[in-house]
Amino acid sequence: MPETFCRKAPEERVAGPAGVPLVRAGQLAPFVSAAERLGVRTERYLDRVHVPASVLERPQQLIARARVWGFADRIAREQGVPDLGLEAAAIDPVTTLGAFGRRLLTMPTLFMALAQLAREFGRHSTHVRFRIEEVPGGIGFIRHDAGYVRGGSDVVEQYTLMLLISVIRRAVPEWRPERLWLR
Repeated sequence: MPETFCRKAPEERVAGPAGVPLVRAGQLAPFVSAAERLGVRTERYLDRVHVPASVLERPQQLIARARVWGFADRIAREQGVPDLGLEAAAIDPVTTLGAFGRRLLTMPTLFMALAQLAREFGRHSTHVRFRIEEVPGGIGFIRHDAGYVRGGSDVVEQYTLMLLISVIRRAVPEWRPERLWLR
């Protein structure tokens, strides 16, 4: 089996073998924590997606995105927790981002915080990019994804959406939009 872990500086963008979408190993942490809070033994799920538990100690390491998403998907399906992504975001996702989360909270404007978040997403994935743009009636946080992975996407997207909502509500606590447009 080819090596799927790449060691590069956190700020470098790298492509996986043959264009395999890669993400930072730290993206596993919220799902591992949520599963463990629910009493799930995560070691066997990590084994099943071929991710050594030691990768959790190296959050900047790149791993195949399909493995992270597969981990979340298997737990959600097999444990009957379709909203695992929401459970992962139950503990304020901004505060679990460490130094980066603290930087987000000190941005002078919401727009600057969202722009920083979009840049950070780009440093954590080789195939996903976000941008902010004006759309009729509001602002859009637009996702571009090359290399879509089906299994686990719902769970991961739940978490991502709650992270965005958390950032917005930090700046505008009373924010209750009439509608959110999701693709």
